[in-house]
Amino acid sequence: MTASGGSDIVLLMVLGVTVVVMTIRVIARQHRLKQEALAAQPAEPVRRSNADRSGDRGG
Repeated sequence: MTASGGSDIVLLMVLGVTVVVMTIRVIARQHRLKQEALAAQPAEPVRRSNADRSGDRGG
């Protein structure tokens, strides 16, 4: 019984570490994609704000 109990603990630890590593990888990938999107996009909000201002003047 102790052998199977020990192997169960090892299996659970391996699964836990795998889940933690996968979670960190997903968070890092999302953060990297967000940073790339923000870096590639500085001209777009300026156009939107200019369009909003011209719309405000017209109204």
